[in-house]
Amino acid sequence: DKARFAVLGDFNVDILVESEAALAFRSLVEVFGVILSINEHTRITETSSSCLDNVITNVGCEATVVEEHLSDHSAQRVVLDYEGPPQGGPKNHKVRVINENIMRAFKEKLSE
Repeated sequence: DKARFAVLGDFNVDILVESEAALAFRSLVEVFGVILSINEHTRITETSSSCLDNVITNVGCEATVVEEHLSDHSAQRVVLDYEGPPQGGPKNHKVRVINENIMRAFKEKLSE
């Protein structure tokens, strides 16, 4: 069994344009046999739009862009097909629960 993983973040490379950086990034992802899960704009300004944020994974993934307007980047909602650790593997894993109450508290902290 190979390790299952997901890397989420701002990779600072716009994968929607034809550039050397985008080509190198997509090639690196392809070499490792993983996928980029976001293929739409994640940062939109008055003068530009780009796909800088992404989810790189080797497991089934449903990733969508969410407009929360908390930052200059859109949020991403990610649901991974996680079946638990492989037999004999780690028994614990961390999960961050995000629900309406947590989002409300987060927005209140931002407005302080």
